[in-house]
Amino acid sequence: MAQGLGDTANLGSLSNSMSDHEHARVSPNLAVRLEAAGVGTARAWLAMQSAYDLAVERASGSPTVRRLVEVA
Repeated sequence: MAQGLGDTANLGSLSNSMSDHEHARVSPNLAVRLEAAGVGTARAWLAMQSAYDLAVERASGSPTVRRLVEVA
């Protein structure tokens, strides 16, 4: 029997974690559930989330940070 959208009822946390902007953060738990549902791999989902988080952080502007120096 083919797996359809109705078979992914265990992904309920996706709709519960939606924000006002319809964006849901992909947690490790959700990534594993998506993989089990046959929608990519958990590693790929977490890599996409990490890339998104990094892009948002870079777009927000860089704080002033002093470079670390080695102590002899």
